[in-house]
Amino acid sequence: MVKDTKLYDTLGVSPGASDAEIKKAYRKSALKYHPDKNPSEEAAEKFKEVSSAYEILSDSQKREVYDQFGEEGLSGNGGAGFPGGFGFGEDIFSQFFGGATGGRPRGPQRAGDDLIYEAEIDLLTALAGGQFALEHVSGDWLKVDIVPGEVIAPGARKIVEGKGMPIQKYGGYGNLLIKFNIKFPENHFTSEENLKKLEEILPPRRQINIPAKAQVDDCVLSEFDPSKFGQSNGRSGANYDSDDEDAHGGEGVQCASQ
Repeated sequence: MVKDTKLYDTLGVSPGASDAEIKKAYRKSALKYHPDKNPSEEAAEKFKEVSSAYEILSDSQKREVYDQFGEEGLSGNGGAGFPGGFGFGEDIFSQFFGGATGGRPRGPQRAGDDLIYEAEIDLLTALAGGQFALEHVSGDWLKVDIVPGEVIAPGARKIVEGKGMPIQKYGGYGNLLIKFNIKFPENHFTSEENLKKLEEILPPRRQINIPAKAQVDDCVLSEFDPSKFGQSNGRSGANYDSDDEDAHGGEGVQCASQ
């Protein structure tokens, strides 16, 4: 008998739910309430709640403590209650779905005497250098140079030394860590002629290596619809409602065998 069922109720599962059932319930709720799909304040709060519940119930040790002692028992294990802020739920969502969600960059976070920022730069600046600006927690603005020839990849992390928080005991300042998001152009942003010029400038495409005797399916990509992810509508290739993390297939993916 568990002491408290609040977290189970949040995910809509019973206290005896398996890990797979908890994972499936989180996936369904997280997609439903994610702020990119449902921007209301109520949905944002619900998103944080389901993310916090999953963070605890997906960890066998935290779940055992919670089952025995409730949320109070987690006060010394870094999992008590519902951590505030959109960033927490977004981190859990990104870990679960394996990457970015298309959301807005988050504000600064503190790690000891260091600060962590997210910065979005355009593709041209990422490839050819340029400048971008950040508003520091002090209220000052930082203008940061990217040297031409230094390529900034999506998710790259760079340090600005001495722009963190004051170090009280020893003096000086911590560092500022910047995580980069790259803003890519929209579809069909330029002509085919210009795209051919890009081929001459950029490194060559990576060669495709497929075994000689393998059956090959030619596929095309379609836009991703979060509202349909994890649901089955009876169409071939559209069934995402699977607990197998290695399952393949995609909404709108069309393939033809060779």
